Amino acid sequence: WQGDRLIAENIYQKGVYGWPLYRSYVYEPGTFKPMALLKGHGTTHEVYYYQLDHLGTPQELTDPGGKIVWS
Repeated sequence: WQGDRLIAENIYQKGVYGWPLYRSYVYEPGTFKPMALLKGHGTTHEVYYYQLDHLGTPQELTDPGGKIVWS
């Protein structure tokens, strides 16, 4: 945590050994508005971008190609 903002988390799967799944969150400076999600496992990683409404609420999560992966 950084203040009230979640900036990173590690997820360990029961019965699975090795590197945990990690997620890091990037916010607009000085706000609670998320900009990007960095997700990975070991040496592999993925980047996703938040699409926000006018209030800063996440509406969609897209991959670098613009494909919606969550809404």
